[in-house]
Amino acid sequence: MTTSKQDVLVDNNLLKVQVKRMREKLNQRTGQLLSLETNRQDLETVKAHRRHEIQFHEDMLKVQQKTAEAERQTISLELQERLSRIEKLKKRYEIVTLSMAPPEGEEEHTQVYYILKAAQEKEELQRHGDELDAKT
Repeated sequence: MTTSKQDVLVDNNLLKVQVKRMREKLNQRTGQLLSLETNRQDLETVKAHRRHEIQFHEDMLKVQQKTAEAERQTISLELQERLSRIEKLKKRYEIVTLSMAPPEGEEEHTQVYYILKAAQEKEELQRHGDELDAKT
C-alpha cells in the first residue's frame, strides 16, 4: 500500500504542478488580453481624435473653397466691368478721332503739327495783345 499511496501522492503533486503551470499561463494570457484591450481602447481614442481633426480640417477647406469661389466671382465680375469699360473707351476714342480727322482732300497731321500750330497761335495772340497794349 505504501507504493500505491506514494503513486497517488506523486500523481497529486504532478497535478498540482500542472494546475500551477496552467494558472500561470492563464494569468499570462489574461495580462496579454488586458494589454491588448488597453491598446485597442487607446487606438479607438486616437482614431476618434484623428477623425475629429480630419473633419475640422475638411470643414476649414470647405470654408476656404467657398471664400475663394466668392473672390473668383467678384474678380470675374470686375474683369467683365473693366472689359466693358475698355470697349466703351475704344468706341469713344474712335468717335473722337473720326470727328478730328481732316476733311477729305486734306492731309492728315501728326500730334507734333497740332502742338506747333497751337504754339504759333498762342504766339500770334500774344503779339496781338502786346500791340493793343502799346496802342493804349
